[in-house]
Amino acid sequence: MATMKRAFMSHSWRDKSLARRIAYRLTHRGVPVWIDESEMQVGDHISDRLADEIRGSSHLLVLLSEPAVRSKWVAQEIAVARAATTPPVTVIPLLAEPGIASPVLDESLGLDLFDPLLFEQRMDTLASAILGSTALEPRAPALLRRDLEVLGRQAPALKALIDQLLLTGQLTHGQLDAVTVRDEYRHEAETALIALHEQADGAARYVISLVAARLFRVHGIGFPVLARQQQLEPGGSDSLATMFSHIGATLSRPQDLDGAFRLFQLADPPQDLAFTSFVRENFDAFTPAQVADAVARVVTPDRGPARFAIDAAYALFARLPDNRSLAHLWFFWVKDYRFGGEDDAPGNARADLFYGFMNDAARGGLSQFDSVVENFRSAFRRLARKGTTAGMDAAVDLLLQAAHSRYVDRHALAKELLDALHSAEWDGPRRQQLAYQPLFDLAMAIGHDESYSAALRALTDWSPAGSTDVS
Repeated sequence: MATMKRAFMSHSWRDKSLARRIAYRLTHRGVPVWIDESEMQVGDHISDRLADEIRGSSHLLVLLSEPAVRSKWVAQEIAVARAATTPPVTVIPLLAEPGIASPVLDESLGLDLFDPLLFEQRMDTLASAILGSTALEPRAPALLRRDLEVLGRQAPALKALIDQLLLTGQLTHGQLDAVTVRDEYRHEAETALIALHEQADGAARYVISLVAARLFRVHGIGFPVLARQQQLEPGGSDSLATMFSHIGATLSRPQDLDGAFRLFQLADPPQDLAFTSFVRENFDAFTPAQVADAVARVVTPDRGPARFAIDAAYALFARLPDNRSLAHLWFFWVKDYRFGGEDDAPGNARADLFYGFMNDAARGGLSQFDSVVENFRSAFRRLARKGTTAGMDAAVDLLLQAAHSRYVDRHALAKELLDALHSAEWDGPRRQQLAYQPLFDLAMAIGHDESYSAALRALTDWSPAGSTDVS
């Protein structure tokens, strides 16, 4: 026993839930952990049994919190470990919360556990330090199932959920929406979710990830499961999109926003649709650093408006009128994507997306989009006057979409098309071959809010053979 790699968990009984979680996760990594399950020591000194367990361990893990720093039992357990010499017992302080001051930290380097999003990584580090190797034991399914049964007894409120997921791997939508956890069982719930996810596969694993997403949104529980699901699920799958749709809703606790940002950062390809909802639902609770993070995520030109980055960009620019990065992004999209312009424009996007957002901006009085509209009008002017049938076709298509969507500046676009028809590039003897009159009638009708169906039929009937550059 003296040469075995195993740990003794020293802790205040008030930290029992966290101590159990650490013990479970180390055991799952191949590190046996002895933890006293009694809530109160009797007498003035620790028992001979506890002292023997400490001396028979290779490591003493001291879970430091304010109650633990004040505990005479924790102090005595540290003293027993310090006195052991054959073999020595290595003391590793574990900081349960920031700002802890303890003499044990003067002698041993501590490992912080107060960032819940890094907890599993810390367990990997701790297990490797105890075992003296980075090669950790694979999770044994039988061990995971046994611990899940124990967790169900320790946290009776979770037992029904654990049993159903363990036995069937299924939940109805109603059951998923009803999943909740009392704060006193946070650590048990996190441990159970991880164990369930590690022993499941396929559809059952996906269901567990949805439970984790629900609990993360409401209680901040489940980050390790969500991060692991992204590693196991094929990129771009519908399952991941559904999982992120839960994360993209309103988070109940502002302290969980950082975790959501980290999950979106892990997503490959980006989950822009869910991120848009996340921004809209939670923006008022963002810190300045989180606002900057959100902007940085959408100011990525190679994603482009066709992949829903436009939705998030609109949601942000609507709330950040002075942000130059977002303004430049909209100008870039207007110039290089043209929102339905030339066929060979990179990442060509649907113009109706753009029109819809500009309509919304006009209704909301969002003046920061005025320059975007003017930039779009300039791009339309260049397209209409390009002097090619392809350019004119693209301009007409944009104008038709503007008219159909009741775009706020459709009259200005119609005028630009009329000006292009009157310009030198489109005048001359070949005017008739360009269906001048139907184009003219179409622009006039749209510009005056009249029916353009007759002009559109005439334009459709005109189909010249072998149209080429006519500049």
